Amino acid sequence: MQLLVDLLIAAVMAAALILGFRRLLGVHGPWQHRWAFALVVFLAAWAGGAWLAPTTSGWVVYWVPFLLVGLAVALLIAATSPSHPLDTPEDVEEFEHEQRAVATGLTLFFWVLIAGLLVSLAARYF
Repeated sequence: MQLLVDLLIAAVMAAALILGFRRLLGVHGPWQHRWAFALVVFLAAWAGGAWLAPTTSGWVVYWVPFLLVGLAVALLIAATSPSHPLDTPEDVEEFEHEQRAVATGLTLFFWVLIAGLLVSLAARYF
């Protein structure tokens, strides 16, 4: 039952944060797909909220850690995302090589982060 309550709170907080960041800042992270930003914010809010939420207090403050962790992660991703396209260097081959290297690094970071968040959630509930 606790897992479902935490899941619902995390989904609501993540949805509010994702919509706010998209509408106000137009940010969806350094990844090409918008779902990647949404997945990271959702899992981070869920994992952080699940570990930090007080167990003895009422519903008034139970949802706050979910919101704060999700907001911190979304702000961190927004702050590190490029806000404008980079200038194309004179050497096109070197530029394309750098683009592939950056894409590979971000993809690896994304999947390691997702795996870490899932392990954190599994450790919390099981």
